[in-house]
Amino acid sequence: MSGALYNRDIIRLAARLADYPMPDAPQARVERRTSVCGSRLALGLDLDDGGCVCRVGITPHLCALGQASAAIFASHCCGKSRAELITARDAMKAWLADGDAPTPDWPELDAVADARAAPSRHESVMLAFEAGVEAACCAGGEAA
Repeated sequence: MSGALYNRDIIRLAARLADYPMPDAPQARVERRTSVCGSRLALGLDLDDGGCVCRVGITPHLCALGQASAAIFASHCCGKSRAELITARDAMKAWLADGDAPTPDWPELDAVADARAAPSRHESVMLAFEAGVEAACCAGGEAA
């Protein structure tokens, strides 16, 4: 992979993932794996009474880029509703696939922007967003 993908900012973000350990008994816990590189993660979360994420934890087995994206997700998902997570996930997919798509309304995504030019990394960048939607839907008793 190129140096643009795995730079100092990505490594710093990846290290932040340690701030989000898996909760002991989350309302929902899901596991996801990429088909391309085998990266995987487990994500657990709780929803508050209003249906918004109030706690998240991630057990990563990911490359640094996947860890950075997961840290970006974890850092900013609390307070978000299931609908907001779905909107962010869908915007991420469009942003990665289409060079003309606008940057999703999610803080710090500029750090993983170079992954847009590397389709083989898209699944890894999406992993936490996909798992977050699935877990939030499961915790809320809805289909993902």
